[in-house]
Amino acid sequence: MALWIAGAVAFFLLATGGFVLTTRLIARRKGRIFLEGLGGVVRIGTPCFMASARALIPGTVALTPAGLAWDGLWGHSGSYSFEEIQRIETDEKTRAQRGFLRSKVLRVTATSGEVVEFVVSPGHAWEWRQALGEWTANRGRIAGAAAPQAEGADAGGAARIGPQIAPLVAIATTAGTGSDIGRGLGISRVPGNPKMVLASVHLIPKVAICDPELTLGLPAQVTAGTGIDAFSHAFEAFLSPAVNPPVDAIALDAMARLWSHLPAAVSRGADRAARWEVMMGATESGMCFWKGLGPAHALSIPLDTLGLHHGTLVGVLLPATVRFLGDAVPDKLVRLRAALGLGRDADLGTELSAFNRRIGLPGGLREMGVKAADLPGAAAAASAGFFNQSSARRGTAGDYLALAQDAFG
Repeated sequence: MALWIAGAVAFFLLATGGFVLTTRLIARRKGRIFLEGLGGVVRIGTPCFMASARALIPGTVALTPAGLAWDGLWGHSGSYSFEEIQRIETDEKTRAQRGFLRSKVLRVTATSGEVVEFVVSPGHAWEWRQALGEWTANRGRIAGAAAPQAEGADAGGAARIGPQIAPLVAIATTAGTGSDIGRGLGISRVPGNPKMVLASVHLIPKVAICDPELTLGLPAQVTAGTGIDAFSHAFEAFLSPAVNPPVDAIALDAMARLWSHLPAAVSRGADRAARWEVMMGATESGMCFWKGLGPAHALSIPLDTLGLHHGTLVGVLLPATVRFLGDAVPDKLVRLRAALGLGRDADLGTELSAFNRRIGLPGGLREMGVKAADLPGAAAAASAGFFNQSSARRGTAGDYLALAQDAFG
């Protein structure tokens, strides 16, 4: 009987588009596919039937950071990395059957020659074909859509990301990245390859759920790393030379909340008041960072290729970043110190180092596993990166090498 009920529910979801019911089912079941994360954002799987020679099997199919994954009844689960996908196409019928009501078939052909078919609603089929067509182009590279941070990426690629992108419902499971309300995303590829950064208004989630209750079980180390990432977004956006007073006001409030409450969230993970403040600060910082970031993020992008935790890396770089900026933004630094409750003449670099120690961050890049030989290449990439262009002080490769050596420890 349970299997018949599951089949009936899946059929209803498929026939109606089932968006609201799908979100409830995901929240209740917590299966592998239903909670696949992308930068702290949950991507909801599309309801489908998996087509076999003898049956249509209820399940879901989802785009994950690693590629494509599916989960169905009776053990019908699997995944492909982007490199394993040769072709994505849609059709009116499966290879074994003659169509299914109003549905379409999403057919995935692997490089091995294996074919997997998913019966989905017509709207889902179109969205998936468009989204996956871009994501799997050139074996996972988003052709022409990446920002010109990575070597060889085309400029102006945002125009290639259109409104056909599958809609997102984002559920924040950390308080840090801001991607749940942002228009950009970063894709970390295999170690040694530059991170791809994409930006488009069409990537903004249709709905964002930022519930601090979902972060109560977040480990202290992840709380610290994602929290300092949120702080860095507000910090560098505020110091950016772009003129945007509303963003500056939000950034100052975000930094004040995180400075005051992140240590409590790290040391007392079940502290609901601290978690609420950190989630609010992270959400506010997510509203800010597209004003522009700065040296810490410029240098973090090439160092990310070493497999380091991004937020922790940026936090470790912040004290040296303040020293690098020097007198480039004296008036803003006065306002920033006041927002953090510091004296007008407080040494901000020293205060940031002390804050990092309070939340348990490493004392320098060396402690994170970075080698001295990694620094010159990262410095050259940072000077050529787009975050250097939005910095309060643009640096040369030599400047960034000095910054990295200062943060090395």
